[in-house]
Amino acid sequence: MEDFRRKSGLDIVRCIAILFVISVHFYSYSNLYDVPIEGRRMFLLVCGRWLFYTCVPLFLLLSGYLLNRKTLSKGYYKGIIRILFVYVIMSVLCNLFKIFHDGAVLTWKDWIITILGYEAAHYTWYVQMYIGLFLLVPFINLIYNGLQSKKQKIWLIVSMLLITSAPGLLNFKFQILPNWWLTLYPITYYFIGAFIS
Repeated sequence: MEDFRRKSGLDIVRCIAILFVISVHFYSYSNLYDVPIEGRRMFLLVCGRWLFYTCVPLFLLLSGYLLNRKTLSKGYYKGIIRILFVYVIMSVLCNLFKIFHDGAVLTWKDWIITILGYEAAHYTWYVQMYIGLFLLVPFINLIYNGLQSKKQKIWLIVSMLLITSAPGLLNFKFQILPNWWLTLYPITYYFIGAFIS
């Protein structure tokens, strides 16, 4: 019989990540970016902002932790229906907000374009990223689970960190490291989550 007990640690990480998402968006609407960074209070607010930016990495780590055993199957891919359903519902709510709160006028064509074009809300970059990650998970797992030792898995993660993180840390005044691979950071976090599991 399968064990269906929830791991409370994962729920705690989810709750923290959700609170961090709310906090990141609070910063966007609080005019913090228009205020000079002076004094201890502003320093703490900026530190909080950088802490809250870990919201997306936390969700990606959870994905790697929870999905690293998923294999290529019709059943797995049916899961995308739930993701797309939630996306469409949220897009409809965002469009309704634009109409009733902002006074926007949206035609049926606008509705279709904003939903199919991932333009209904400014956060849809995450939905687009996650759909791609979801489709690739079985293949990413073949790479990760095909490695024969813990040492090989560590080398994979180190290599991913070098191409997706190191350029952002070292390329200030001059480009020292190639930065072409920076946008693969979701896969780096996924591998780290898989390793933690």
